[in-house]
Amino acid sequence: NVYVAASYVEDTASLKGADPMEGIRTSKAKVIELTMLREMKGSDIRSAFEEALEVNGVDLNGTAIKNVFSQFNFNANAGDKILLVGFLKESGMVEKLVIELPGKTINEEDKNLATDFWRVWFGKPVDQSMGKLKNSLIGKGN
Repeated sequence: NVYVAASYVEDTASLKGADPMEGIRTSKAKVIELTMLREMKGSDIRSAFEEALEVNGVDLNGTAIKNVFSQFNFNANAGDKILLVGFLKESGMVEKLVIELPGKTINEEDKNLATDFWRVWFGKPVDQSMGKLKNSLIGKGN
C-alpha cells in the first residue's frame, strides 16, 4: 500500500508471454507511473528498488545505477507521482532512463539501464505483494 502503478509499453500483448521481461526488453519505449498513497522518503524508495534489482541479478555497483540512486534524496507525499520513462537509443542496446521525482528529474544512459529498472515490477518479485502487482500489470489479475 505504498503506491498505485500504471505501465505503458508499445505492445501490451508482449507482456503476456511466459516472460514479461522479454516484452519489456524489446519495447523501444516504456513508461511506468507510480502515484504515491502515503508519505515516503526517497531513501526508503531507493532501498526497495535496490532490493528488487538485487533479487533480479542487477549489478548495483554500475556507474549509471549509482548515479541514479545518488539522486534519491527527496521526500514523496501522498498524491505525488514518480514517472520512469525508458527508451532505446539509436545506438543499439544503450537505453536512456528518465525518472521524474518530486522536485527533480534524473537523466542517465547505459546498456539495458531502463530494462534493468523495469525488473522491479516485471522481473522476479521480492514478495507476494509485488507478485500481485506484477500480475496486475501484465493483465493476469490477482
